[in-house]
Amino acid sequence: MLKKNRMSINAVLNAIKACLSIFFPLITYPYALRILGKEGIGKVSYGQSVISYFVMLAMLGVSIYGVREGTKLKNNNENFTNFINEVYTINILSTSVAYIFLFVILFTVDRFINYRYLIILQSVSIILTTLGVEWINIIHEDFWLITIQSIIVHIISMILLFIFVTSPEHYYIYAFITILSSGIICLSNRYYIRKYVHLKFTIKPNLHQHIKPLLIMFSNSIAISVYVNFDTTMLGWIKGDADVGLYSITVKIYTIIKGILAAIYAVSLPRLAGYVGQNAFIEYKQVFSRICNYLSLILIPTSVGILCLSNEIMLFMGGRDYIAASFSLQILSVALIFAIYGGLITAVLNITIGKEKENLIKTMK
Repeated sequence: MLKKNRMSINAVLNAIKACLSIFFPLITYPYALRILGKEGIGKVSYGQSVISYFVMLAMLGVSIYGVREGTKLKNNNENFTNFINEVYTINILSTSVAYIFLFVILFTVDRFINYRYLIILQSVSIILTTLGVEWINIIHEDFWLITIQSIIVHIISMILLFIFVTSPEHYYIYAFITILSSGIICLSNRYYIRKYVHLKFTIKPNLHQHIKPLLIMFSNSIAISVYVNFDTTMLGWIKGDADVGLYSITVKIYTIIKGILAAIYAVSLPRLAGYVGQNAFIEYKQVFSRICNYLSLILIPTSVGILCLSNEIMLFMGGRDYIAASFSLQILSVALIFAIYGGLITAVLNITIGKEKENLIKTMK
């Protein structure tokens, strides 16, 4: 009963965090759209889409793998500490490789000349994601700090946005505010997770044990990113900043809603991984069935609501200049159903039972 209540509390905390991701963008994003315009927002969104690939390369599947395997070891302090430091070391090495590839591309591909300094600024988020090690909090089902961080960071970001972003030329400042938010989260979490483990770089990261599952999860992330992030990148490459800005608002809305719904099942990952480690499959089925039921009750009405109110949503978020993007929002509202159920199967069910290879095979098909 205690474990069940704890997971319910974690679900509520994660839902609060996800709801904040709706509340604050409802205030800040329309403001940014009107101040920066489609071109300014388009530049920042294009830079973020490029950086997302290198964040993925830097993380190398560490978050999911770390949660799954770390949950099984968290009651054995010595083994847990060794595992965390080995995976963290691999994460640092993969982050270094990601930066090398990024700078090679930035200074050899002419298409990035006009975005070079903006992308370099945004690339700070790569190392911050690595150093933040939020996945250690998830292993211990500790969502208190993550939620508090989210509240504080959103408030600070909103205040800074209203003070410093006042003209279309301030898109660099807008990007910097996002980076600053990530920095605050990184520094606070680095201090906080010392209650669980003292991170350090290890000379022998046990690559032969970790690299195969990490590469499988990373390859799956690459395959998924082709149809999740590549649309914005290609649109910016072919059309330009204005079209990216128009499309990015629909992606922003879709991403926010998907994040809230994904929060419902995200908190179950460490618990389910723990049940697998204990061979407690009856409890596993009970928790997984309950998550499916909750998702179904919320997901379908949400998707239908977005589909029916797409014009009104676009008017509220960006004004009449963005009404043309309502059709793409309607398409994404349908895609939302497949994305959430797909995430439940691939990111929760298959990962916790060690079927990440099947994820990769099905994704590649």
